[in-house]
This record gives sequence, C-alpha cells and structure tokens, in this order.
Amino acid sequence: MATAILRPTSTDANGWFGGTHADVDEEVSDPDMGDENELYSSNAQGDDNDEVILGFGTIQNVAEVTNIRVKTLGGIMGTNTPEVDVNMGGWQNLGAEPECPITGGPLAEDYTWEDNDFPGSFSQADLDGLQVKYIADVPVKLDGNGIDVMYVIVTYTEAAVGYGHDFLGIPAANIDSIMGIPAANIDNICGL
Repeated sequence: MATAILRPTSTDANGWFGGTHADVDEEVSDPDMGDENELYSSNAQGDDNDEVILGFGTIQNVAEVTNIRVKTLGGIMGTNTPEVDVNMGGWQNLGAEPECPITGGPLAEDYTWEDNDFPGSFSQADLDGLQVKYIADVPVKLDGNGIDVMYVIVTYTEAAVGYGHDFLGIPAANIDSIMGIPAANIDNICGL
C-alpha cells in the first residue's frame, strides 16, 4: 500500500461565515500548528447546519483507494463539533455524517488534531472527484466551529505501469496487427 497527502485546492461551496480553502491548506502536518487563519462558522452568523465543501487535486496511477483519512486541526466554542463527510463517487455518509471530534479552543493555540477515516474500495475516477464537506454544528448562541488546517491521507494500491500495449506505444486499435502481422496470421509464424 502507498499513501499520499492531498491538500485542498478549491472551495466548491461555502455557507460558513469566514474563510476558504486557502485558509486551511498550510504545508503543516499533525502535530504541528497552523497559521491561525481559518474556516469559521458561528451561531451569531446563522451558520448552524451550513456546509463548506473543499475540492482537491489528485494523484495518478491508482488501482484502488482503500481509505481516505481526513486530518483536521480545529477547535470549538461551546460543546458541539462539526460533522465531516467525503465525496468519493458519492457522499459516503449522507444524512449520518460522523462527528469531527475537535475539542480545543476557543483560542487557536488550544486547537486539537483529529482523524476521520472513510474506508472503502474506490477508483481513480472517484479520487479525481474527491471533496470533503464540513457541516457546522452551532445551535446555541455563541457556538462556533473553527478549522485551522486540514488535509487528507489517501491509502491506495498503485496501478501496474509498463506492461501493456500502451507502454509499448501501440495504440489499442492496432493491437491485432503488431509489427504489421495480422492476428489471423500469428499461428503461421515459425511454421506453427
């Protein structure tokens, strides 16, 4: 198995009060802290149950993705944590999104790292459309959810490279007549 880290490259939808993907894409990893720019939702801004959806780049030559681990550095004001889900060919827990159990805060230096795993059997096409969604949980006055850094760790198997006709530079349309020998004549080579 191989792993790769992907960081958000786009904000595909944003109902939260503050921030975009550019505020959470720092080149830091658990256990390091971020730059304190963040995505932020607030009850005072009417953000309860609002979503922010982040898009990602991809990696190539993936045979199968077996897990997406969402790493989140964040904190809360109040007691409620945001929910998180991934889109890998469809939202994985639509309507039953797991909690992203960040517990630190309200100051950024008190934020905590948390992991959410989404195991499965996903394709290259699923990975190419990867999105992460956070749903604000701020039902009470003064509640807030803050995310300072986030990234995903993709666990996958690599596709075999270098063994097929594509590697040899032979277009699929010509595979029946390699070196100009029609497939029908292959049995006649060397007196077979």
